[in-house]
Amino acid sequence: MGNAAGKAIDEAVLVEGTLNKDEGRFISKPFVSNEGGITKIKNKGKTWVTTDGESLLWTSKSSGVFKCHSVITDAGGSQVAIIVTEKKAMTSSTNWILKTEPSFDGQDPVSEEDLQKAGIAKKDEPSGILLYKFSKIEVNRKLTTGVCTYGIVKGQEDFLPLYVGERLSSMGFKALFKEVSSTNEDGILVAKAYMPGMSMSPHVEVAAGVDMLAIVSIGYALAGDDSSAGALAGAGVV
Repeated sequence: MGNAAGKAIDEAVLVEGTLNKDEGRFISKPFVSNEGGITKIKNKGKTWVTTDGESLLWTSKSSGVFKCHSVITDAGGSQVAIIVTEKKAMTSSTNWILKTEPSFDGQDPVSEEDLQKAGIAKKDEPSGILLYKFSKIEVNRKLTTGVCTYGIVKGQEDFLPLYVGERLSSMGFKALFKEVSSTNEDGILVAKAYMPGMSMSPHVEVAAGVDMLAIVSIGYALAGDDSSAGALAGAGVV
């Protein structure tokens, strides 16, 4: 099975995504891969960098008693998003990516109670923090495989499907990611993740027009390290 997964990664042909043509679905524009060619990135400690030249893309800091949220900052140190784990079980989880701007008109901010549960706000101490749900990550895992969906918040219970990630059965972490839509559920292959050779550092390759932070966040969920953006954790991964 491991050889089949390796072959699937090696033979995967990535197709350009659509986010360079749509301003409303990415977490942050600098994290959308450029037009033309394949962008290669890798994990380095608490950061993600480009494989060529190691230019810093973003940094993550996990916080909370149980590291139940991660703050994502860009290369300039500005906060871009917060990833929180809402539900977590042995084989499934639900995560949210939060931003400071509403995703739709009239959207309510995350409640003070939920901010406290995520370790963002302190109990019995009004925070004044306004955060809004931007996207939802849902994953179902088996022993060595898993499927994860990623959708953009468009209404109170309305989500626009964008990505589906599939973890392949392998000793090391390997996964394929498709961009999907309501009119194309089969999707197009836009990214792949793996750990090359003896490296313990996850690498990701993405086609142009892809939200790299979204893809990496899906990868964490598939690996079992739901809200962390430091290094992939779980079976076979650091």
